[in-house]
Parts: sequence; structure tokens; C-alpha cells
Amino acid sequence: MSRLLCMTLFVSVLHAAASVHADEQPELDDALKRFTAAFNSHDAGALSQFYARKTDVIHGDDVPRKSRKEMRDAFAAYFKESPDVRTAFTDVMRTSLTPKTVIESGVWQDTGLSEGKSEKGRYTTILKKVNDTWLIIYERGWKTPDSDPAKS
Repeated sequence: MSRLLCMTLFVSVLHAAASVHADEQPELDDALKRFTAAFNSHDAGALSQFYARKTDVIHGDDVPRKSRKEMRDAFAAYFKESPDVRTAFTDVMRTSLTPKTVIESGVWQDTGLSEGKSEKGRYTTILKKVNDTWLIIYERGWKTPDSDPAKS
């Protein structure tokens, strides 16, 4: 009997951790929409505000970034290099670790790169709610094999 009770509790805890609280979902959806809008308007300053003051970010260039300033500078350089770039996110999944900490993962696709090319990849982000604002504290992003420039 105790084994069944332990298994039931374990499954219940897993289910609770795996779902995002109903009140979080619209807030997180809105944050992603605002992030996408800031990216597509090439507003590096606004994008940097989505990150915690101390953050841990590594994208496909394999450069660790630890601050909002570093994120702002990286986005500004990317927009200068790719003045027509636009992004979109799909296949977004979220898991609550605590009421104020969420893991988000999904697929990104940047279009409008040089010579009309595009890139696609995946990302994983940990967001933390600080003073009623969801901030990125950790992020990893990488290109997937189907974003090979030779195939674009």
C-alpha cells in the first residue's frame, strides 16, 4: 500500500511540475510576443530588458554573455550584420519548476539574412519572475542541421 501511495504522490508531483500554471501562460505568451516584436523592430535596447541583470546566455556563436549590456551589444551587432532579419518562434513548450521559475524551449527561425538565406534552430530558456516581470536568467540557442546555409 505504501508503495502505491509513494508512486501516486510521485506522479502527482511530476504532473504539477510539468504544467505551467494557468495564470502564467498568458503572461509568458505575451512576453514572447513582445520579445519577437522587439527583435523584428531591431530594438536591441528593448530586447536586453528581457534578460536579468546577471544572466547566462550562449547562442550559436559560443560566446558566453553574462549581462544585459552584453546582450544589447550582441543584438545590435547582429542587426547591423543582418539589417533585414526577422524571427519567429514555434513549437514552444513550457514547464514550471516553481510558481516563479519556468523552463521554455522551442524552435526559432530567422529570415532575411544575407542573400535571402534563413537559419533555424532550437532554444532552451529559464525564466524567473522578478517584481511581476518574467526575465531570462539562462538561455541556450543553437542552429539545427536543416539550417545549413548551403541548403537555404
